[in-house]
Amino acid sequence: MVADLEAKRAMIEKFAFTETDRYWHYLHHLLPKNPFLVCALDMAAWDLFGKMTGKPLYKMWRGDTTKTPLTDYTIGIDSIEKMTEKLKEKPWPIYKIKVGTADDMAIVKALRAQTDAVLRVDANAGWDLDTALQLIPQLKELGVELVEQPLAKDNWEGMKILYEQSSLPLMADESCVSEADVAKCEGHFHGVNIKLTKCSGITPR
Repeated sequence: MVADLEAKRAMIEKFAFTETDRYWHYLHHLLPKNPFLVCALDMAAWDLFGKMTGKPLYKMWRGDTTKTPLTDYTIGIDSIEKMTEKLKEKPWPIYKIKVGTADDMAIVKALRAQTDAVLRVDANAGWDLDTALQLIPQLKELGVELVEQPLAKDNWEGMKILYEQSSLPLMADESCVSEADVAKCEGHFHGVNIKLTKCSGITPR
């Protein structure tokens, strides 16, 4: 990203920055193979534009902060003790628990014992089909809301089977990197994880 930024620095800096939408389209064509960098520049541009106009972003977008959906707080893979400590340090209504280890059920059980909050599980493509079929019913019993990316990103055959048998909603992450991937997820996932980096920033919202 730094190399791309330095190589195109002069063109990035010389753009007459008056409209964020136009700037995003300019960056999108200037850096077609680096959506993460476009995202970073797009977010910085919106921040600058807000400062220039003296308005917070939610007002520019006519947003209503009283209706903003709650985000989840992610707890990364660690020892059960440290994951429990992280949960206690950050009381929150929704947690996303990273799993994909040999102790997944022990992790979720330990965290569930500490909170009644909504739990979401992100396997980060770390399960095979048999493991997913075994664990998902147990996770449902623990009140888990959904499972994100249970199988490898290209395991469409396995996801088809899991989609038909899963008792919990399945969300695509690594299997859905761009808008073109959304159609492939139909019949394999119940939803997709939309990230700003995948969308190349805030502007394409």
